Order: sequence, then structure tokens, then C-alpha cells
Amino acid sequence: KITEQTATISAAAFPVAEIAGFQEFQFFLEESAGYQIDPAASAVVVTTADTAASLPQLSLSVTPPTLVESENTVSVHSFNLSTNPPLEGVEVSVTAAGLEEFDLDSLETTGITGEVAVTFSDPPQLVFTMSEATATISLPVANDGVAEGVETATFTLNSSDVYQISPLAGEGSFQIADTPADVPPSPVEVEVNDTLEGAIAVDPTPGNPVV
Repeated sequence: KITEQTATISAAAFPVAEIAGFQEFQFFLEESAGYQIDPAASAVVVTTADTAASLPQLSLSVTPPTLVESENTVSVHSFNLSTNPPLEGVEVSVTAAGLEEFDLDSLETTGITGEVAVTFSDPPQLVFTMSEATATISLPVANDGVAEGVETATFTLNSSDVYQISPLAGEGSFQIADTPADVPPSPVEVEVNDTLEGAIAVDPTPGNPVV
């Protein structure tokens, strides 16, 4: 509750273990019966940084983990920037080992301005401009009809002077199988069973046959 015409709230930033780069936090005034909101001053954006040298942090995640060529499974590459990009956008480059396994003619994007350029280096790279804080590239795996066994494609963010790379989400990998029958089985999660360790040994005898 405000008791004077002018009120302030002060909150100091404090260090955390997680590296996050620049981050933006938005605060909005909510409607109330006791006042009217000035539409020109209804919100404020507060930016925090890990250090004075921090940059906006970029992360990459990919789904699904396994692609099947016979089904032209669509790989989804999600790019997340810790702040909104400037009006001109942020240029991002990605090393794409295994890009030859994908159908580049069917590539689709969101949150990206213009085309995705492909540099056929070794390995090839994707270069594009993010116009929003979240961008996606949808890229189907190509069905070349050749039995190749299980392959791997790895996409890795390249360093830049305008963003820093998340230490926990800087690359993403796919397994690529020819058909559903070639998909490797999922790893079996083994649960620790301490039932025997905690059991009490009871030896049955003719007089006590039931344990």
C-alpha cells in the first residue's frame, strides 16, 4: 500500500552460481479500483549481468533425440537469447556436423529474419539473424534410401562478439537411423534394490517350515 504520493522499492542484485549473461526482467502495474495507470509509464525493464563483461547469453536445445530417414523426421533446433535482440537482430552461426543428412529445401524458421545461409565448409555452418529472443529451425532428415546404420549429427553454437554461449546448452546432437527397426533401444534405467541387503536371514527348519 502506498502511503505517500511518491514511493520507491529498492532491491540489490546478488551473485548466483549459474552463469546467465545479460537477463531482462519486466515489471508491470496491475489494474486496480484505486488508481488509473498511465499508459506511457505502466512498465519497466530491469537488466542484470553476471559481470561488467557479460553479454546476452545464447543457448541451443534440439528435439527429438532420434531421427528416422524413412519417416523424414523433422528435427527442431531451438535458440534462446537471454534478452530481446536489438532492432537489427543478432547474427548467429552454428557448426553443423552431419548437415548432409538433412533436407535443406524443406527448412523452416521462426524468430529469424531473412534466409538461413549455408556455408559448405568442413564441417558446414548455418548463419542466420535472430530477430526475437526465441528462434527455431525445423529441418527434416533426408531419406537417401541408402542403408548407413546409425549415424550422429551434431550442431554447435559458434562464439561471437555479441553473445556468450551457455555453458550448459551450447550444442545438440541427433541419432539418425534408416528405419524405425534400426533405432537403438533406449538405455535401461537400473534402480538400486536394497531389499536383500536389508533382509533378515531366517533358516527354515522342520519345526518351522514357514518363513
